[in-house]
Amino acid sequence: MQKIFSYLGFEVLIRFSEDRLVRVELTGRKSNAIELPSFKPDLSTFSHFDRIVMKAAMKIPMGRVTTYMALADAAGRQKAARAAGSVMAKNPFAIVVPCHRVIRSDLSQGGYFYGTEIKRSLLEAEGVKFKGDKVEKEFVMTCEWENPRLQSWDENEQKRFVSLKKIKQ
Repeated sequence: MQKIFSYLGFEVLIRFSEDRLVRVELTGRKSNAIELPSFKPDLSTFSHFDRIVMKAAMKIPMGRVTTYMALADAAGRQKAARAAGSVMAKNPFAIVVPCHRVIRSDLSQGGYFYGTEIKRSLLEAEGVKFKGDKVEKEFVMTCEWENPRLQSWDENEQKRFVSLKKIKQ
């Protein structure tokens, strides 16, 4: 069974099997359908690491982003940014597990299955601001550990960051 919803004006196709959320897809079309309700994806078929990364991504609030590195750290594997990126790349629950809210450590948006234009459009519709091709720092969440790449930022910039709590394993 499948249903069509809308998320910030984008058409979203939801597929179910026996009342279980199976897949969420952006169609790329504009839509005036009913707004996407809250769904809880079934993560039971994913590896332990994948589940933790997806759960961490689900904690990123609208209007904020985090980095692949911070997401990996939230999953307990600080140096596994590429692995966290791979989890987001194969995410079958777009929007529900908001992989579009995960960016590169240099604050550029990185890739997106549905294209970088749609990723940027979604982020901007959620209230995230860009300066050129990079997300403005005030919209980025980081983990509780101090990211060495951020040490050069001034104290005021550091204070604007919000902690992304670590997911209990």
